[in-house]
Amino acid sequence: MKDIGWETNEEKRRNIGLQHSIGALENGWIGNQTLTEMAQKLCPEIFPLCVEMYGQPTIVGKDILLFDPGGGISGYAYTLSGSFTYPAGKDPCSIMVNDGKTICGSSSHAWLGFKESVIYGKYDGTIGICRAMYDTEIPDRKNVKWAVGGAGLLGNYNPKLEGFSRFTVGGKTYDYSDVWRRTNHTILGVKNGWIYGVYIKSMTGTEINSFCKDKMKFEMAVLLDGGHIAAINSPDIKINTAQSQGYAIQWR
Repeated sequence: MKDIGWETNEEKRRNIGLQHSIGALENGWIGNQTLTEMAQKLCPEIFPLCVEMYGQPTIVGKDILLFDPGGGISGYAYTLSGSFTYPAGKDPCSIMVNDGKTICGSSSHAWLGFKESVIYGKYDGTIGICRAMYDTEIPDRKNVKWAVGGAGLLGNYNPKLEGFSRFTVGGKTYDYSDVWRRTNHTILGVKNGWIYGVYIKSMTGTEINSFCKDKMKFEMAVLLDGGHIAAINSPDIKINTAQSQGYAIQWR
């Protein structure tokens, strides 16, 4: 959709007031971000919803399901490709908890001694973020409904601390900095208790981090898998849905 602007200073002031009231980017332009976050307050029953925000396909909802689609995600509405897998597109290798059950219990670089950032949701609806090497380290683990590990963004952005960089362990050099290369990526973000899944088109990690902070205004976010794995499926937006996935996230 085309953003709605203003013809007078008073109209611009009104628009910015609306954006300020919901925590959207205060630029005076009423677009999909502003309208979607207004809908969260006025008609939450319409969610999940998928629209483009700043040109990036974005799924928004209150709850998620983590699962193995056993192939592509074309048959699953409001679904985003998940976090890291090894072999690629097969087995989850990053912390993954669904409905309280551990699917993958360790961080993607636990074998090298690195924790990763984990966004987790509890049965009471609260959402948090932590760094963990194992899912048992997540605060109040017994009440965790779902957990998604990945590379930290925003306040948790620290590639060296999480092993998403070039480093040496035991005399051997590893390089996982390609996680941040310019390609298509997926991210999981949280704002005001709402969960966002974004398919990012051709950005670097630095650009994604700025996008999450300056435009989406997320409170917490993690980078998921990218490159040829990145995919999204919704009623109107379908990208790379035939790609086989071992990890997918569905909004409900």
